[in-house]
Amino acid sequence: MIRRTMSILTLALCATAGPLPAQHPGFDRLQELRLERLRHALELDEDQTQAIEASMEAMHEAERNAHERERTAIERIRAALRDEPVDQEAIRQSLDTLEREREGVARVRREQAERLKQRLTPEQQAKFLFFNRQFDQRLRELMAQRRGAGAGPGMRPGPGMRPGPGMRPGPGVGPGPRDPALGPDVPPGRP
Repeated sequence: MIRRTMSILTLALCATAGPLPAQHPGFDRLQELRLERLRHALELDEDQTQAIEASMEAMHEAERNAHERERTAIERIRAALRDEPVDQEAIRQSLDTLEREREGVARVRREQAERLKQRLTPEQQAKFLFFNRQFDQRLRELMAQRRGAGAGPGMRPGPGMRPGPGMRPGPGVGPGPRDPALGPDVPPGRP
């Protein structure tokens, strides 16, 4: 049971590491919005709100640092692949760096999940998981709609769009019924 709870919280923390890079202009506002809606949806007290906020910040910092080191390792791999002969050792070291960075981020996620488990009730932990899934799904839909690009499989077409292959017919991501627990911009029933 403890292992399952940790897995759920780890997955939920992965979800809090939203799809926007930290340098994106709307990133801070998005995180504020996520935290505010989480506070209401989970009925968090001040201590719990601060714990979640600290976890989100720690995750984003760890991912930002890891992303920079991964980018450097990838550039080294590209350079090594262009060399004649290919420097196998340089590639191996860069691949090892990539693996260490991924393991480091996973470790931070597990640590943050453990901290949250200490502060949230089992009910809040479950709500945390589902809230983040819904929030991130809605965010992906809004981003796809804003880009004007075709929606992905299983997504609904935006207003004025016809369903394409793999898309569900329906009103899209435009106005519709809302989930009151998540706020006015998150529709109900989203996984």
